[in-house]
Amino acid sequence: MLLIDAKAVHERLQGAQSAQANLAEAQELARLQKSLAAKTAALHALVARGAMLAQGGVPLSQGADFDAMRKIVNGLRTRFSQLPTSNTLTHGKHWTGLMTALDTAIATVEANQRNDWSAYVANSLFAGLPPDQRKVGLVQIPENKAAFDKYTRLYEKFARYRSTVPATAQALEEVQQYSNDLAGIKFEENVPKNVEAFINALAFGASLELLTPEVMAYLRERELLGSYVVRARV
Repeated sequence: MLLIDAKAVHERLQGAQSAQANLAEAQELARLQKSLAAKTAALHALVARGAMLAQGGVPLSQGADFDAMRKIVNGLRTRFSQLPTSNTLTHGKHWTGLMTALDTAIATVEANQRNDWSAYVANSLFAGLPPDQRKVGLVQIPENKAAFDKYTRLYEKFARYRSTVPATAQALEEVQQYSNDLAGIKFEENVPKNVEAFINALAFGASLELLTPEVMAYLRERELLGSYVVRARV
């Protein structure tokens, strides 16, 4: 009876050890799968973004070379199908080689897309001055003020995208539209000198001597007479 009980206990211990070993193997395979899934998801997202950029008219440079990675993956797939254990994957340099290849591909594709986007912004999108520089020398007649306000709003939105690669087709369309809208804004640059002197003096109180017939004609032609009033200097 004692031998029978001892044998039963031994068999239960062996079963528990086997179950524990199977659990440890399952946990290790899950860990490897999680690590691989994170890297492949990151690479897939970059490839999808590249396709979106290309479809949106952004010229892209040559991508990463995936041939070496494919060879590693095919080799691991064959070995794992023959012996599906975690040790099959991690034995030797194949697994670390795959992880390194994925990291390299992710870094290469991301860097290429950043460079391609920077080149596209510099060569194909709006290249005008930022608002603080564009305002210099701009005569503040009402039409220029309205145009400048619009310019400032659009430029702020446009500038947010210039250093960041758009993640969606909608974002790409938005930055392209902002660029087109900025390029379409026109300012009145050919303002006569005496009109410019009158406008510039308004901030401090323009003398009536500056309101010459030519200035009056300029303001009347553009229906701007009602934009200004005369106040006595006390």
